[in-house]
Amino acid sequence: MKTLRIVVPRCVLLGILMVTGIVSAPVRVAAQTGEKAVYNASGLTSSSAWVDASAFCPSGGTNNCANIPDFCNIVSQALTQLLQSNISPAGGVVDARGVLPISITQSPEPCTSNPFPSNLGSVPITILLPAYSIQLNSYGTNDGAWVIPNNVKLVGSGFQTILVSGSISAPYMVEMGQPPTGSCSTVYNGIGIEHLQINTAIGGIDNQCAGPGSYVSDVKIAGQPPIAPSAPLGGTALNVGAGATNSGPYSNLYVVTVPYNSCGATAPAVSCVVLGAQTRGIHGLTCVGSDASGAPPQSGSGIASGSAGVVVNASNNSVQDVHVESFYDGIQIGANATAADPVGNVSVSDAEAGNTSSCNYGGVANAVHVCGPNVPPSNQTYKNYACSTQGGYGSVTDVAMVGISNGPFAQPPFSSVQDDQIGTVIQGCNGQTCMDPITSGTYILGRPSGGTGPYSRFAINPANSTVYGGVTTFVPTWGVGNTGVPSGPCEVPGAIYSYTGSSGGSPSFFICSAGVWQHP
Repeated sequence: MKTLRIVVPRCVLLGILMVTGIVSAPVRVAAQTGEKAVYNASGLTSSSAWVDASAFCPSGGTNNCANIPDFCNIVSQALTQLLQSNISPAGGVVDARGVLPISITQSPEPCTSNPFPSNLGSVPITILLPAYSIQLNSYGTNDGAWVIPNNVKLVGSGFQTILVSGSISAPYMVEMGQPPTGSCSTVYNGIGIEHLQINTAIGGIDNQCAGPGSYVSDVKIAGQPPIAPSAPLGGTALNVGAGATNSGPYSNLYVVTVPYNSCGATAPAVSCVVLGAQTRGIHGLTCVGSDASGAPPQSGSGIASGSAGVVVNASNNSVQDVHVESFYDGIQIGANATAADPVGNVSVSDAEAGNTSSCNYGGVANAVHVCGPNVPPSNQTYKNYACSTQGGYGSVTDVAMVGISNGPFAQPPFSSVQDDQIGTVIQGCNGQTCMDPITSGTYILGRPSGGTGPYSRFAINPANSTVYGGVTTFVPTWGVGNTGVPSGPCEVPGAIYSYTGSSGGSPSFFICSAGVWQHP
């Protein structure tokens, strides 16, 4: 039996498909105020978990927010709409990316009210910000800072989203949770800031009490360029207080304390990041200071507060993938440590100190500076300074550093590591034939034996038989070189040298003992 085959012409088949598509296409639903449409068992309906803030613009509609009187009031209305809806336990999104002026030449959108209603509760909410400038101003009894509530995330549109300081009287532009008057009575969770820029003449971001799940990622913090009166950064770019335990990580940060990377001789000596609590670490930071933060102390032995790019004042922290310019100290550890409250278990890796070549003090003296009472001795070439507050012997312990680099073109004393707990410095050669930049493959500071005895410590640094073990290194070190068998005196008992040019039965391993290199 033959099967009957019916051939339908392509033009007829296409017509059938088109008619079927027209008949079966859903009817377009009128736009809901500030909400997106979703599909459920009853068909298309409005979404209660996504609110389009541009619907609350005076003119209404994306890219049609002409003469915006108050950006923050529009965001507040959208958040109120979100709260009035039958919100799901998963929280919701306020999309303010369409809250834009008609012309991109308009001045920054003003914020003259609180964008966060007082009844937000603790459900997770994400606020999407536009690719435009928003100027924060004081209003009423408020100092103008954005105080981000619990479980709220700010997500910008990249560095085109810029928060700029206007008539703001707060010490910081953004607070992660309400800052306390004393210790944290409330601990916040899930506060996030990402993909935006902050240009300000005050401090950038302050986190005093936001803990687990709270973070900052892909954020640039800089002084204020001439979008308003130009001014350098007037406070710490990112400050993490003692109550922000287990917050972070703080990742992919870019800090420029003076607009346009200029030297800013009159700029204040502020820090890029200060860690005052155990966190999930700093993962990726470029930190550019000024002549003020890069200059050595002018009098006395103490370094002025704020002349370190990164300040670690709490145990259990990691700092990795960091580049610092125009600061006297790149990373400073334990400036506020005491024997009763030590700083320990700190990991520093892939830290590079560079140079802002056009500045008088564009380099970094110490890529990493461990604070303590035993400042290494100075000489006619090098002057080693203490931290502003030094702590005591044994106040900084268990610090591991891997991949520390300083230079080239750094100003003296030019060291990769200055360790004031045991009076050690891994120092450059001031133009002699040695490594430039000076690096520390590994530097490990343990803890005092019995609490009062000598520290355990170890270092691995590039070296050669000419300068290795001299005044450039005051710590037992394992170095490697192939420029010849070491001969003559050595200065650090216990130092080890591996000669890679050895062949046959000639010695390749040497130990510094009794002032000379010896083959065991």
